[in-house]
Amino acid sequence: MDDKELKQEQVRMHKDFFDKCDCAIENGFYLEAIFLEYAAIESRLEIICGVLGLPCNKELPFSERKNVNISQRILCIKETRNKHPEVFKRSKIKDGFFYKKQFLSAWITKRNTYIHGLYKNAFEYKSRKSECKEIAINGREYARLLYNEAARLRRLSKSHPELFVDICFTKNNGECYKKNN
Repeated sequence: MDDKELKQEQVRMHKDFFDKCDCAIENGFYLEAIFLEYAAIESRLEIICGVLGLPCNKELPFSERKNVNISQRILCIKETRNKHPEVFKRSKIKDGFFYKKQFLSAWITKRNTYIHGLYKNAFEYKSRKSECKEIAINGREYARLLYNEAARLRRLSKSHPELFVDICFTKNNGECYKKNN
């Protein structure tokens, strides 16, 4: 498969995501929906990081990329959003979306609790299973928001590249680096 065919297949896969997710939820396959949503959310976070010029994007070599977890990408985007509000001025994503214990992070916590604890406690199994529908529905909405945000940021980076020039990120040691360094 050449690069053009691979790109077309990627586009088809992402277009099918919402149909597959909707079908899974409608048929009660919440676990499948949640797995699809988590993968899509992580993928969109990588894309957003890439558009912003942040290091934890999909272009990282696999050996480094596998060591970056979803919470690190959320933190990078949250900090960038706080430091560069002009880039996010027209975003449809609420202000607290990337904050700990709110929206996306809360969804990931619920998802992890459900996935990793599903068969660990028989008394909680039924309540966790019933909560799964809500987790799946929220995950689909968060994925949609992130797909739209990634597309919006791509358009903005093409129409107003000057907004992205001074975006920097903070490493653990607190040093700030320009994205081109």
